[in-house]
Amino acid sequence: MYLLISIVFIAELIIAAAIVSWLVKIDKKANEYTAQWITTEQDSINLIREFREILKTSQKVMKDAVDFVKKKKREFKRKLINLAIIYAILVIFRVRFRRATLLLQYLIIAQDLWKSIPI
Repeated sequence: MYLLISIVFIAELIIAAAIVSWLVKIDKKANEYTAQWITTEQDSINLIREFREILKTSQKVMKDAVDFVKKKKREFKRKLINLAIIYAILVIFRVRFRRATLLLQYLIIAQDLWKSIPI
């Protein structure tokens, strides 16, 4: 009888030791996965921050590009209106003064050359 009880007790101890070693292994794996998760989480947070900065920078670049295009559009319209006014004056003067139109054409060429000089 005592032999049976001692065999069962030893078997329970062996099973308990196996369960404890299995739990220790699981705990080590869980700690490794937690450490990996923390580093991955930090890397993810850093990547998200960098992505936000990239988005902010690209938004600023797009805004600057749109502003530049609008500015060039206004300049083009202004030049087109000036050109239309000058050619209307030329048409008016062409009827009356042939030499005045030549002088105005030279003035237009001089004005275009003056504006093309970078400051």
